[in-house]
Amino acid sequence: MATYLTRTQAAGTSRKIFTVSMWIKKTTNSPGHEQYIFHSWNDGNNRFMVALQNDDTLQIRERASASTSLQIDTNRKFRDTNAWYHIVVAYDTTDSTAGDRVKIYVNGVEETSFANETQPDENFQTKFNDGSTTLNIGRMNYNSEYFGGYLA
Repeated sequence: MATYLTRTQAAGTSRKIFTVSMWIKKTTNSPGHEQYIFHSWNDGNNRFMVALQNDDTLQIRERASASTSLQIDTNRKFRDTNAWYHIVVAYDTTDSTAGDRVKIYVNGVEETSFANETQPDENFQTKFNDGSTTLNIGRMNYNSEYFGGYLA
């Protein structure tokens, strides 16, 4: 059975600027299976997630009002089950430069090569820190897409 953490946020914090920092170590490579690290869920049309996709790329995605407001897919593959990865997501929609609103760092180096990159609009308010959302760490909210490994 997979282990995960679920928390319903009582009160929202900044919905325009925040940073998420995590250490991950995969213990399984599962082609065809997404591995969710964070999944913030309001409803099917409003959610924020950080996941390893079924091709082992890292994806950050947000849907707001049934539209994709953020999608970044790295070209980099995360396949090493012996390595710890330090992943930092820096989110700042107050930045006037679109390409600087969401940045990803892996082991202290900024990721700059993306298969897809849709940055949020300036001053967009994320669902990630919305007080009415459920935050899942280590799984997707509504199905059995778990992270196969260690999270810190």
